[in-house]
Amino acid sequence: MPFAVPGQKRITGDWRTFMPEVHQEKCIACRMCWVSCPESAITLDKDGYPHINYDICKGCLLCEEVCQPDAITHERDTHGHPA
Repeated sequence: MPFAVPGQKRITGDWRTFMPEVHQEKCIACRMCWVSCPESAITLDKDGYPHINYDICKGCLLCEEVCQPDAITHERDTHGHPA
């Protein structure tokens, strides 16, 4: 089994513990989450709002830490879906 390497966009599988969730109504489209994601799991829509690719996200929660308006929260991962 290959190791997770930052920036390699490897599929996470079911070992992730946490799933970040973006609350668009709080998001100010500052892009800090997008810049801070070590896996490039966050993409931006045409208006600059973030969307998380859960196939790539490792659940490190760096995006939540840098989110000033607290628009990103997390839940426990239950095999690829928030609890």
